[in-house]
Amino acid sequence: MDDNLDEILGEFVIEAGEILDQLDIDFVELEKNPDEKKLIENIFRGMHTLKGSSGFFAFKRLEKLAHACETLLSKVREGQIALNQEMVTILLEGFDALRIIITVVSDTKVEPEGDDSAIISTLLTIANGG
Repeated sequence: MDDNLDEILGEFVIEAGEILDQLDIDFVELEKNPDEKKLIENIFRGMHTLKGSSGFFAFKRLEKLAHACETLLSKVREGQIALNQEMVTILLEGFDALRIIITVVSDTKVEPEGDDSAIISTLLTIANGG
């Protein structure tokens, strides 16, 4: 990887970590106030940013997982489904997986292989009313 790309990747990792740290804080607040639209909007926006940034680096695993989280959050944000504990739990599992991927990217500059299909499937099933 050349120096410029290395620097951009470093900035991505820092930004992604900051997004996930803020998501953790927002989710703790959201569990206390599940109808707080501003928190839902903030969480959605953070996930949207993470998804877009991961696409820039062609981190497909990260992008697919972030997209699935974003899809569920979009339905909640639009009022199509009401947030419940099952959704919070699976979203937090998704966030944990995202954090692990980003940590490996930070350490190795390469997206790790892995299978997130169960989490993605659950996120999309819930988002689609299942």
